[in-house]
Amino acid sequence: MSNKKKLLIAGIVLLFVAIPFLVFFLQKESTPENNTSTIIIDNQSQYSRGLDTSVFTSIANSTYTTVSLNIKDIEPSYHGTIRANSFNTVDNTVSFILDIPSIKLSFMTYQGIDNDNKPLSDALIECPAEDKIIYDTNEACVDLSTYDKGSVEVDFPLGLDLPLTGPNFSIDYTQENSKYTVFITYYTEAGKQEALDALISLGYNPAEYTITYQAG
Repeated sequence: MSNKKKLLIAGIVLLFVAIPFLVFFLQKESTPENNTSTIIIDNQSQYSRGLDTSVFTSIANSTYTTVSLNIKDIEPSYHGTIRANSFNTVDNTVSFILDIPSIKLSFMTYQGIDNDNKPLSDALIECPAEDKIIYDTNEACVDLSTYDKGSVEVDFPLGLDLPLTGPNFSIDYTQENSKYTVFITYYTEAGKQEALDALISLGYNPAEYTITYQAG
């Protein structure tokens, strides 16, 4: 047998060996659940309406964080659906109820968006109102606001009203030991004052807090 034929046969054998590994690798890379801790919103395409996909990604990731407060042995991902007739987009905020049937939990989700229909900051996730509960397990629901409510309510009442978003700003806070810092992210120069005005409208005096500003 000539060297040419030997090389051709060797190439064909190598190709047949390599193809299964290549297919496995591509399938693994294309599977959304791989290495992702999040909520997969199965029907989000029905509600996109020009919104950037990052809006739903932000909501899904924040919801997963809240699920971790309610489930002891949390799984890498869960499938959820946007409840019918709950989707709204008002004043640069997307909101809807996200139902997760496999763990019998629902959450009210809020996401501030900018003029490009992209998320302004992390989504706000809350337990549903009593009249929106469809699962018995939701009666003992815990969200981020109630999880830290005990210490925040006494030491930092403003924290109960944060995060707060507007068209040109978002407000949140961090805690290090007993020190609280308010972070104002502004998307226009006017956003700085709008954020301060929002705090004042809620009855808080900005001068009484440590505030850090950052351009968004």
